[in-house]
Amino acid sequence: MRTWKLIALLVVMCSLPGQAQFWLHVEWGAPHCRQCAWMEEALHLPPHARNDYQRIIHQYGKKIEREARRDYRHWDRSAERIYDLRMARDGRLQRLMSPDQFRLYIHLIREVPQRVHDYRGWYANPHHPDWHPSNLCFRFEDSYWDCRWDYRNGRWSHHFDLHAWRPPHAVRPSAPRPPKPAPRPEARPPKPAPHPDAKPSRPDVQRPSRPAPSKERPQRGREQLREKKESRKESRKELRRGSTGKEKAAKRSAGRHSEA
Repeated sequence: MRTWKLIALLVVMCSLPGQAQFWLHVEWGAPHCRQCAWMEEALHLPPHARNDYQRIIHQYGKKIEREARRDYRHWDRSAERIYDLRMARDGRLQRLMSPDQFRLYIHLIREVPQRVHDYRGWYANPHHPDWHPSNLCFRFEDSYWDCRWDYRNGRWSHHFDLHAWRPPHAVRPSAPRPPKPAPRPEARPPKPAPHPDAKPSRPDVQRPSRPAPSKERPQRGREQLREKKESRKESRKELRRGSTGKEKAAKRSAGRHSEA
């Protein structure tokens, strides 16, 4: 009888769609979790990080489940909130793991999201089968599960190609197209043969080009200014010499008259 019950339970679980399994009950307060223990062994976490790993997974998993169980009128807000919770969860796990361990963690949860008590397509709510999510819900869901993580300069960065995204699911961009070949120059038509009665044209002679004008200022104006300054100095000196000679001659004549 017990075997029949187990077989019936397995049939029911396999018949459910993958998204509806999110609504199965999870014992968040259990001291030992099989899925978390399996992930800890697969990631080769040290003993001091295993307790923190299970605590972080259960803490954020409980909040994600609470947001996913909200009424369909709040799904847009829940989609943004669930995305923030997932990113915060991964941000705390990045501090516990090395880069190689975190890459393996991303690969394992994308292969089977139930390993971290998370499910892709939380909006497949059996309580509201007639309601469909908006494009915002699909965008937040795809931006997390189809993103690319890069590790540079000791920090992780999250990239998602929004330009290639098309509702209701992300479309992975294909390989870049090769560049178009450069247009070839059109061949010039051959010159027509000259008319026998036409006058002979001047031959094409390659004449030397004109030299480029020099950017240096002409020195002729400076030389003229210098000459003017020198001429002025000489004229001033001559005036001074002439005034001093007249004064001396006047003094001499005054002395002679006084003696007489």
